[in-house]
Amino acid sequence: MKLTALLRSCVLVSLAWPPSLASAQANAAVPSVFRVPDTTVRVALRTAEFEVDEPLLAATKLSLGDEVVTCGTLGASGGRLSLLATRNDQGVTAAERRDRLAGEGVERFELAGAPCFETRVVVASRATVEYHAFVGAARHLFELCVSVSTDGAESGFGRTQFAELVGGLRFAYLRRATWPEYPAEVLAEMDAIARRMPDWVEQTHAEFEVSPEAWAKSFAMAEALRFQRAPAVHSLEPYQRTLELLARKTDRSPAIELVTIVAEEGLGLGLSEDARTKDSIAHFRRGYDLAKEIRHEVRASLAYNLACSYAELLNEPDALSWLAEAIAVAPSYRALARQDPDFAALSKSEPFRKLTTEPEPEPKPGEPARR
Repeated sequence: MKLTALLRSCVLVSLAWPPSLASAQANAAVPSVFRVPDTTVRVALRTAEFEVDEPLLAATKLSLGDEVVTCGTLGASGGRLSLLATRNDQGVTAAERRDRLAGEGVERFELAGAPCFETRVVVASRATVEYHAFVGAARHLFELCVSVSTDGAESGFGRTQFAELVGGLRFAYLRRATWPEYPAEVLAEMDAIARRMPDWVEQTHAEFEVSPEAWAKSFAMAEALRFQRAPAVHSLEPYQRTLELLARKTDRSPAIELVTIVAEEGLGLGLSEDARTKDSIAHFRRGYDLAKEIRHEVRASLAYNLACSYAELLNEPDALSWLAEAIAVAPSYRALARQDPDFAALSKSEPFRKLTTEPEPEPKPGEPARR
């Protein structure tokens, strides 16, 4: 059952917030990035003053569940920030969400293009102001809330500061790697597409027709199609176009190489899902070789995809070789392979069973080894 705005506010405000904390010593140019639970969606918050409060985050999740993306404090102002995300398959707009939660008699306004509302409660000499903003992105509705309490003195935090926070929100859908590893151009294109979802295709295609060399837009389009689980064949063209455009670039920075790796993997996945498993192998292999060259751990997923492709083709030696490589980099693939239907044909193979059996734990100091 959904909580009302009042109850949500009470939960976030009444938990044991600590006293004002010193400003976090983070670089404002490097955003704090958070993952929406159980998704590939990332949210960047551009402020050097935010500090996550882990005990508070855990307690808030007990009350609000997986809607909670993060919460903590805002530096010397003592402001308390929370960011919530709700899956939005019904196409509810940010303004509709705001109006549903604001209630009667609450002032409504916009900041940085986002629908907002503000509440103010005074008890004795203590005033508490809450600012709420709502943004639709990546098939979710996000609610940013900052609560500031003062005893009559100026807090140093008001609508101007809240507008800066709202305007600094950025969104991306990252299957692989981390936010700082991607080029700024890709993150900007993903943010634009995420805010248009689910109706992003027509406008983004039109923009690409005007700028056909826009490799970052092409890549963001391909990844958006995978994110939205569109039929595999739809993503093949933008992935191929991305790789063609990237091949012309003289800049081979690690960020560009990462986009190339992820695009090769995306194209391989699309071909495999389109029943073209044999064709997928070359792309997985190119991605793997490049990832190994730059020593990126994403090579584990590419090795695993190669193992799956060879298993589907009933090539057991190559399937086991690539699976062993994936497990060597990321041991979690051992358990995944045991449940993966791609390995069904190998399930009775003794080498496969041996490879995917969890190793015996190392004996503790002073404990005899198991015989």
